[in-house]
Amino acid sequence: MTNIVKSTRIERNMTQQNLANAAGITQSLVSQIEHGKRKASVNTLYKISQVLGCTIDDLVRGEMDAKGKTSNGSTARG
Repeated sequence: MTNIVKSTRIERNMTQQNLANAAGITQSLVSQIEHGKRKASVNTLYKISQVLGCTIDDLVRGEMDAKGKTSNGSTARG
């Protein structure tokens, strides 16, 4: 999820601070999520997806598709 959040944010010309302010979270949390240091809660994913104009599924699948595997290590099926 780290790459998709960052790339989508950048595509929308947003800084981490812009995203954080609009989502009602801290810039530090955005940074930690983007760097893989912290996993986002469902509530946080919802807030981020609303600001970025996508769905939680887009965020999760974008990361899964980028890796080609699910979180349990099995190959993703399309």
